[in-house]
Parts: sequence; C-alpha cells; structure tokens
Amino acid sequence: MKNIIYGLVAGRHNVPASNFIFDSIDNVLDFNALEKSAMSVLYPIVKDIAPTSFITMDSDGCECYSKEKYRANLVVYVTGLSSALIALLNVCRQLSIKVQLMHYDTTTASYSCQNVY
Repeated sequence: MKNIIYGLVAGRHNVPASNFIFDSIDNVLDFNALEKSAMSVLYPIVKDIAPTSFITMDSDGCECYSKEKYRANLVVYVTGLSSALIALLNVCRQLSIKVQLMHYDTTTASYSCQNVY
C-alpha cells in the first residue's frame, strides 16, 4: 500500500513533513472549501490506485486481512484546526484512504500515532 506523509496546515508548527494538505486557510468555517482543497491534494495521488486489503496482526499475533479496502495510507502530522482535520478525514473516507494521525507529545518531544478507523 502506498504511504503518503503530509502535515495538516503549513506554517502552524514545525513538523517532519515537507508537504501539507493546506498551504493556507482563508476561512476555518467554510467546510466545503476545506474539503475541496483536501480533495484537490489527495485525489491526484490516489485516483489510479485500486483499493486493496492490508495485513494486520490480531491480539494473538496472527496475521489477518483488514475488512476495509484502502488505496493508500496517509500519515498526517496534526497542527491543530479541528475543522481542517475533520474536512481531511471526510475526504479520506470518500477516497478510501487509511489515516494515521501523528500528535506531538511535549513530555517526550516525539510523536504518538492515532489510527483512524
């Protein structure tokens, strides 16, 4: 499965990503514009990729195939702005993109991964 790494919004925080879903946001309450912007970034990347299952490990350590079929795995470094994040998640669901959110932990100065199901 193709792995895609992005930051959520450019210029908000220093994150280990060189590409961003949103370069700028004019109105955080224009949800349609946010989704359209996220779609314009992600659709060209995944449009030619057929959704496939992926292998996971269950609690007993056995390999099993996911029930969901995804085109890609998107790792997103979260920078705040919940309306932008939700717009992104809506688009990823429409495009069958698996999402992993990377949240900064100030205690350890590292990122913690949150899977979106």
